Amino acid sequence: MSNAHLRQLHPGGSIGLSLVTVADIMHHGDAMPLVPLAMPMREVLLEMTEKSLGIAGVVDRAGHLVGAISDGDLRRHVHGLLTACAEDVMTRTPRTVRADARAGEALAIMSQEKVSALFVVEGGNQTCRSGCCTCTIWAGWG
Repeated sequence: MSNAHLRQLHPGGSIGLSLVTVADIMHHGDAMPLVPLAMPMREVLLEMTEKSLGIAGVVDRAGHLVGAISDGDLRRHVHGLLTACAEDVMTRTPRTVRADARAGEALAIMSQEKVSALFVVEGGNQTCRSGCCTCTIWAGWG
């Protein structure tokens, strides 16, 4: 019996969770709210609202993930928010995970770090793979 077969038989249980990879379940492509460092917060808010993930990744010109803006960051910077840019508001240590990590590993990282989203990056250079795992993904998991 293959891992793929087990995953189909147990999609919502602990066996399925241990077999599914982050790449299998991550948000990606146009669903990803990625914004440049200098983007005005008015535009960041629109991007976050449109993508509905509760977070935006902040990338430099080379596409490296250099920060994240969460709903919590918005609340912490409410005074002056609309005159700021992404770089002014972002958390400079975004939490990340590899695409080949198991879903259970990503969930453990979220729990340990007390965050609701992880960005999927390639290798150690923080190049955003245009992927994001959020706590909403886990709603159907046992």
